[in-house]
Amino acid sequence: MKWIMRLIGVIVLIVVLVAVGIMMLPAERIARIASDQLSRATGRSVSISGDVGMTFWPVLGVRAEGREVANADWATQGAMLSSAQAAIGVDAGALLRGDIRITHIEAQSPVIRLESRADGRASWVFTDGSGAAQMESERAADAPPRSVTIDRLTVTDATLVYDAE
Repeated sequence: MKWIMRLIGVIVLIVVLVAVGIMMLPAERIARIASDQLSRATGRSVSISGDVGMTFWPVLGVRAEGREVANADWATQGAMLSSAQAAIGVDAGALLRGDIRITHIEAQSPVIRLESRADGRASWVFTDGSGAAQMESERAADAPPRSVTIDRLTVTDATLVYDAE
């Protein structure tokens, strides 16, 4: 009976340590890594000026306030995307299998500024217009592609600004 109680005690201790470890994940660092990855993929500066928090239930995710994605260098209207608050949730099981399953993306009060010029440039196009620009990837070319899905996108109180020359 003593061994059974000790075994149960060890299991409870392991569960408590795992829970505490998850609670201590650095949300700011995870948000900074995600911003850096988005910056590298788009070639645009991504910043988070507000608080960042982790969500654990019902899905694993990050909630950030004051997110901003810079516009093209030639654009005059300010940031391409800014939002008061944004959240993203991922399926942890799919992530462990190597797939990216985004369960939800939420944006509150986003302002989207799109600009196009008479010479054909558009602020939402992430190339140089000649087709020569390519996005860098750390993944090997022969590696199988990862599955990426987005289950739900929620946008509330949005503003779209379109400026055509």
